[in-house]
Amino acid sequence: MSEAGLIEYLSSNGLSAWVLQVAIVLGIAFVLYITQILSFKKLGEKFKKTKRSWDDALIYSLSKPLGILIWLVSIVFSLHIIQKSLLNLPILSLLLNIRNMAIAILVVWFLLRFIDGIKHNLLVVRPSGKQVDVTTVHAVCKFMQLGAIVVGILLAMQAMGIDISVLLAFGGGSAIVVGIAAQDLLANFFGGIVVLMDKPFKVGDWISSPDKQIEGTVEYIGWRQTRIRTFAKRPLYVPNSNFTNITIENPSRMLNRQMKKVVGVRYDDVHVVSQITKEITEMLRESDKIDTNMACFVNLIEFSASSLDILIYCFTKTTNWIEFQQIQEDLMLEIAGIIEKHGASIAFPTTTLDLPDNLFQAS
Repeated sequence: MSEAGLIEYLSSNGLSAWVLQVAIVLGIAFVLYITQILSFKKLGEKFKKTKRSWDDALIYSLSKPLGILIWLVSIVFSLHIIQKSLLNLPILSLLLNIRNMAIAILVVWFLLRFIDGIKHNLLVVRPSGKQVDVTTVHAVCKFMQLGAIVVGILLAMQAMGIDISVLLAFGGGSAIVVGIAAQDLLANFFGGIVVLMDKPFKVGDWISSPDKQIEGTVEYIGWRQTRIRTFAKRPLYVPNSNFTNITIENPSRMLNRQMKKVVGVRYDDVHVVSQITKEITEMLRESDKIDTNMACFVNLIEFSASSLDILIYCFTKTTNWIEFQQIQEDLMLEIAGIIEKHGASIAFPTTTLDLPDNLFQAS
């Protein structure tokens, strides 16, 4: 039976042609939807075996928006068939604008999911052998998401018949007024951009500022403020504009940890001071915990009121604070043992009184 005959047969039995056309469109949409789900499932399993991060993100970001797009196009086309065949209502002419706006929203949704999927794969799922800069990944993804949202808004407005050129011209003039009214907000925004570009610190770094009471581990760098976790485990929220005019120290990027100690011995032990300094120097240079490529010396530096002061100056190989404390304790105990071995003692504040010989003689 031909198609025309089939339509005539169905129409004679109470089923009009436009119903058949709508049924065909929705049937095709259903087949495409099921095919898309099965295809993406197979592709997702295949792409998980690759080392690329973008292919997994592409499958993840396309799955839901594409399925909605299939049904959206089919429903709009079906309504267009109904309008043309039966209803002919003027209100249905808005379907094209609604469809275009919905497509713009789906495009933005796809881009946001794609960017989020790449970020997730880079930071969580599959960190490759090379180190990933968490701060840079977050910054680039934020810029891309912001750009996708702006483009989506412009496309949606254009789909609704709004002249974008007029809007852009109006926005240029109003931007000056907004900029004046939101100086602090803009200062924090550009301060965040400076931090993300110059990278004086990144997420996970331990930072401190001698200019302000700021010290702790960076947890998050936002557009307006940076969250720092202090050593008391309290969150500290710092506006980004502060980082453009204060000094920041980043101990996380130190190459070595400095050990600088002053040890005093008694004046009675002046005859063994040179032997003590020499042996302590040899001990430090032979230690596998000390970086001998850096400055390492032990010298008598001061005749203090109650002691002969010896400066011990060196750098450990480790930068870990807990390991450094243990190394420092071991070295100080060895230094105390060397001083004791030479018959000397570590000095402490003392006062000597010279009394006349005949002070206690009977008058």
